[in-house]
Amino acid sequence: MQKIFSSLTLLLALSPAHAADNGKKLFTENCSACHQPLVQLVGPPLAEIGRLYRDKEAEFLKWCHNPNPHKRKNLVQMPAMTHVPVEDLKEIYEHIMVISKDLKEIKQQTGDPFPETLAKRPMVQRMFLDKSGPASIAVALPGGLNFCWDAGECRLRFLWKGEFLDAYSYWRGNGNGLAKLKGEVFHTEAKSPFTAGQPVKFLGYSMKSGLPTFKYKVGAVEVHERIESTADGFQRTFTFQNAPSQITMDFQQNEQLGYSSKTGSWTGTTLTAPTDFPVVINIKLIK
Repeated sequence: MQKIFSSLTLLLALSPAHAADNGKKLFTENCSACHQPLVQLVGPPLAEIGRLYRDKEAEFLKWCHNPNPHKRKNLVQMPAMTHVPVEDLKEIYEHIMVISKDLKEIKQQTGDPFPETLAKRPMVQRMFLDKSGPASIAVALPGGLNFCWDAGECRLRFLWKGEFLDAYSYWRGNGNGLAKLKGEVFHTEAKSPFTAGQPVKFLGYSMKSGLPTFKYKVGAVEVHERIESTADGFQRTFTFQNAPSQITMDFQQNEQLGYSSKTGSWTGTTLTAPTDFPVVINIKLIK
């Protein structure tokens, strides 16, 4: 009797229906977080994978074990799937070939939405970032400059140049991971330029020319802050509502940054300026 049951179990395991179900299960566990049938998610859609690797199982397996060189700089680099046995990868391959048959990928009209992309700037991404608050907003500016603004604390966190973000952990974890800054971080701001101890409240942001203007309250004063790139660095523009006639802002000293403005008076990196008009602060990158 035991032999009969063992033989029956083996037959079920080898049946096409069982293999198909197992391939679907393996795909769901290992691949579905990054690959959708018709549209690009973190990686290319299954329709494209099917088109590229149909009748090329060996090439598919080779790529899964060693996905190099990085084929698309505007997509997150696929990690090697060396933890998945070859036989499981073969079942995943069969599953992809079955469900991708006759599918045609949908080309995205608005460009790649993932934050590692540098093809289109400016770009705004709200996500969990390493060494920042949970309400982080990362912005890729023209000219290869980037900044992170913390909506929880209503202040600038980082300035960096070069590549934007490595968000693989964030997307792979469906929002449970942390994205990391790429490129060269040259300024980490420890606090708000406004008087310490004042309660802050984030009021949202508006968009103009692809860039956000952050709105928040510091005590009773409403602040609108916009950060843009310039020919030699950054420009921070502050406008105020319900503010005193003058306001003091204390910016963090950094040997790589030079601060200047057309209004107000400076003592080191502390600015006292009238609030009747926008306060425009130019931040020059000193090489």
